[in-house]
Amino acid sequence: MKQHRIHLTTVCSGRVEIYIRTDTKKQIWQARTKNPNGIGYIEKSTKTLDKQEATDFAEDLYSEIRFKVKNDLVTKNRTVTQISKIYLDNLQTEIDTGLTTPRHMRDYQPLVNTYINAYFGNKAIDKLKQLDIEAFKKWCLVYWLSGEGSKQKEFIYQRNGKYIKNPASKPKVKLSSTSMNKICVVLRAIFKIAVQQKAINEADVPKISKLVAGQKRKSKEDSRRPDFSKAEYGILVRKLGMWHKKTKDEDQIQRRLLLNDYVLILANTGIRPGTESDGLRWKDVQDVVQDGKLYVQLSIDGKTGKRQPIAMDRTKKYFDRIRQRRIDFLGQEPDENEYVFCLADGTHVKNDYFRSAFKRSLKAFGLLKDSHGRNRSPYSLRHTYATLRLAKGVGLEELSKNMGTSYKMIQQYYSHTTPLLMSKSLTRT
Repeated sequence: MKQHRIHLTTVCSGRVEIYIRTDTKKQIWQARTKNPNGIGYIEKSTKTLDKQEATDFAEDLYSEIRFKVKNDLVTKNRTVTQISKIYLDNLQTEIDTGLTTPRHMRDYQPLVNTYINAYFGNKAIDKLKQLDIEAFKKWCLVYWLSGEGSKQKEFIYQRNGKYIKNPASKPKVKLSSTSMNKICVVLRAIFKIAVQQKAINEADVPKISKLVAGQKRKSKEDSRRPDFSKAEYGILVRKLGMWHKKTKDEDQIQRRLLLNDYVLILANTGIRPGTESDGLRWKDVQDVVQDGKLYVQLSIDGKTGKRQPIAMDRTKKYFDRIRQRRIDFLGQEPDENEYVFCLADGTHVKNDYFRSAFKRSLKAFGLLKDSHGRNRSPYSLRHTYATLRLAKGVGLEELSKNMGTSYKMIQQYYSHTTPLLMSKSLTRT
């Protein structure tokens, strides 16, 4: 049905339209602009009845899109179903041109429809994280045992152009490792197409490992989290502190300055990037004095609930630098409800951006991979905090409380640090 629009107004020199739809009850203003990374438009509700507020929203939307294009970020969300359709269309084209056989369609289309689309459906593919992939695998493994597959009464399939119905005879067993691996192959292919379609950045594609069922238990060595050694962390701090001088673009300068402080704060507080850092506001950062000494105390509401971790002494100057850039722009103190990790102009920068920028910086510094060949990420800063604190003699229980995790987890992932704590007694003659 054709969409009817009234009160059409252009902003940003005609690059963005705001209007009201006539096919809805509420007179909410909508914003629309051309998708710079492909065909079609980017449309969003301004969620307001006020025209001036809608205009402000449209201007912010255009600025956000310009920034995303400039930094090669996703401008328009695409669903898993949309990308999987492109995958199947491409597969059909390969069959029609003789590049592959019809068997591939018979094998892979049921995997797309039964598992991938059934689980992810209309979720935006660029929003899928590693936890989503792991949850999907678990769902697949029990699909025929206790999931949706166990409820099916009949199977419908196509043979020689005819649809055939048969009573369900699938045994109620856990999905085999071979079948799960085939699903992973298809899912990786779908993500590959998503990258080609600029629906997700390659750096943000989750890892989709093949070994699922029956795989060997990871060794203690493999279960370690990628962190930075003390020497590597020193190199990171030195080089990242100078990285903003390697560009003349003012926007990039400001973002690299903020990235530097973000990295230092994570490495000196141990807070979780994203789940805990994204929601941090100035009211959550307090100076406290105990026994005549000044500390920075944070109020965190994260993965394991609320807690008030104490930051390293030097962390105060990192927060102060972010605050001062904001003061210089505003001419006054930022509101206590404002997010901490903002650019000078107040743009809230989240871990999704920091993760990509951090990866670029690590590549530039030659620090992306640890000694085991694993890629580092902002989460490596939390692991570095834990490792360095333990090396300084902080107790496991004390550290677990400050980091908002269990004693068992600290012991499991950071026990390799313990010999370092006992180095004096181990080398005593």
